[in-house]
Amino acid sequence: MKRRSLFTLSVMQTMTGRAIRDMRNGGSREMRNVLELCRGFARSPRQREVWDALKVILTAPGNRYQGLLHRVACSVREDSLKTLIINLSCNAFSAGRELLRMQAASGTKSLWLQQLSPVSDLRTEVRRCTQLGTCVFLIDLQECRDCRAQAAELAARNSRCIFIYLVSDPEAEFPAVIQAVQCENVCILLAPDAVDACAPALKKRGILFGIIRNYDDIQDLSQEKDLLEHWTRAGCLLCVYRSPQHSQPCAQNEELYSAMNRARRSGQPELFLCDLDRDTAAIQDILLERRDITDFIRPDS
Repeated sequence: MKRRSLFTLSVMQTMTGRAIRDMRNGGSREMRNVLELCRGFARSPRQREVWDALKVILTAPGNRYQGLLHRVACSVREDSLKTLIINLSCNAFSAGRELLRMQAASGTKSLWLQQLSPVSDLRTEVRRCTQLGTCVFLIDLQECRDCRAQAAELAARNSRCIFIYLVSDPEAEFPAVIQAVQCENVCILLAPDAVDACAPALKKRGILFGIIRNYDDIQDLSQEKDLLEHWTRAGCLLCVYRSPQHSQPCAQNEELYSAMNRARRSGQPELFLCDLDRDTAAIQDILLERRDITDFIRPDS
């Protein structure tokens, strides 16, 4: 690694650690300090606009992001949180972005976030994807039932990437999870039925974890709000929604996505809310400069 890159990484690690410690104090002053710190690293007016837009969202009256960030800083072990932030900002959104642009210019499709399919050699597949610019990997342990041990080793072998493991069957899959979470670059997404069995152990180990949720499983928005509160009390820090695989777009899912989007922009649930397909595609377009990030995060958009 070049000397300049090492210096930048060292500064980012120091500043990230400071920001995490500030967020543990949980006050609005600390929130403003963290946002100003990040804005100070912006290299262009456009980047400063991004932090200004985020400040509007995070400091708006009545939102719960301040409490959420305080929970994240207090419940996730510091080395893991720093690693996830650094890997995402330096590798996925910096070095990885340049590789993605090079591939796009040559007509080769590559993704910043790649869902790994069960293959005979996951290590080789990860190596191939990282060479194309992928830095975040999604692994469904149920789909990879025949190669769970190999899947669990990937985080240790690729420390500059982020690995998100999906857990549906705690009894069969949790041994692989326990192996994976010994690394700092891991996030866990639980199926709703796996929360009660897995959340206490993940919480005890200081792991960033949350829910993976199909839109088709939502009965009504009022009940969903109650479930989000339940998962928050269980220690979940994010909820990722997705459409069932191979399903066709439908009006109901679009309405649910719109409702989720309004909720996260207003900061009502004390969880990070994401849409796996739409947000992944939006970030891909932002990294390839096909979309303006300020349009994506602006509260009234």
